[in-house]
Amino acid sequence: MNPELHPLFVEALHLSEGLQPTPSAIQRVGKATSTEAATWAFTQWELRRRGAVKFARASEMLFTTDGLAMASSEAVARFHAGLFPEGVEVADLTCGIGADLIALAERGMVVGLDQIPDHANAALWNLRAHDLGGLVYVADSLVWAAHEKPKYVFVDPARRKGSQRTLNPESFSPSLSALRPILDRANRWVMKLSPMLPDDFLGSISADLIFVSHEGECKEALLVGPSENPVTKAIHIESGEELLGETSAPRTEEPRGFLWELDPAAVRAHAQGAFRVPQLADAIGYLTSDSPPDSPWITGYRVLWQGAFREKVISTELRRNQWKPTAVKTKYVEVNPEKTFKALRQSSGSPVQVVVYSHGKALRALIVERVLPA
Repeated sequence: MNPELHPLFVEALHLSEGLQPTPSAIQRVGKATSTEAATWAFTQWELRRRGAVKFARASEMLFTTDGLAMASSEAVARFHAGLFPEGVEVADLTCGIGADLIALAERGMVVGLDQIPDHANAALWNLRAHDLGGLVYVADSLVWAAHEKPKYVFVDPARRKGSQRTLNPESFSPSLSALRPILDRANRWVMKLSPMLPDDFLGSISADLIFVSHEGECKEALLVGPSENPVTKAIHIESGEELLGETSAPRTEEPRGFLWELDPAAVRAHAQGAFRVPQLADAIGYLTSDSPPDSPWITGYRVLWQGAFREKVISTELRRNQWKPTAVKTKYVEVNPEKTFKALRQSSGSPVQVVVYSHGKALRALIVERVLPA
């Protein structure tokens, strides 16, 4: 199916705009176009609605379900594009529906490749929806790259084996070994990977390693090569701030007045020491200080109570102080947060959170309240 080439699909999009996908509405649009076109069009409007979270012009774009799920958001895609020199031609070897292709095309010439026709067609449509040029091919990117030898390459390998996600680089599509000759020839390459991949693997490749934070999540790990002196860092997309990784923090056994919850990308980059305040006991990702944090990398909490993790004791403190827990937060401890939250539930009171962490073999707990940045 190639909806861009079929006027019936374009007409179905127009007729279904703003309509609820009821059986009667789908049937009405189907009579004016075709059943296939109507079903496709209503699906597109639902995908466009969901795509608005990632794209400002989602209502003008084309999507596939898988393509939208895998697509970088606009802010992250623009960061990817900024890793290449402006004006160079970049080949996106796994362009999907064109999220990164759009950002790359805003800076220079692009070539997009995908083996799925619906993805390639959507990518070309989406370039045009943004008034951008570029070439898109339905092709095996490995065969194309072996012939064309691109000098600037972006690739986001599919990380599924059948219906299951995989962390085995040789099960990626394309696999890492198949990509190596292409990357070795490139002047600059960027590979998007899962941040769940182990440090040993990510560190085995001679490339800079960047963990990307966006909307409070560690979205991805980027390998950027070639690099003679590889560095590890985290990037905070909203603020543009960077942290160098591999910096350890001292530890303290006792919490101070404030608990700092570190952004997951900073944790993944092992950048706990960048803030020059101690880590709380064995709680990786939690720092503690006598002053509130003032950093986009930190969510801050005021410590209201501390003690051993005993549900009855914590419940007593919550009732006595008229505190209502809104969440139970755990890190690297064998505590079921949902079960604990249910046991501690209060019907009313000031909102607080309960934090459970380890100190050696012991479990400790905090009752905290969120503090906003200065």
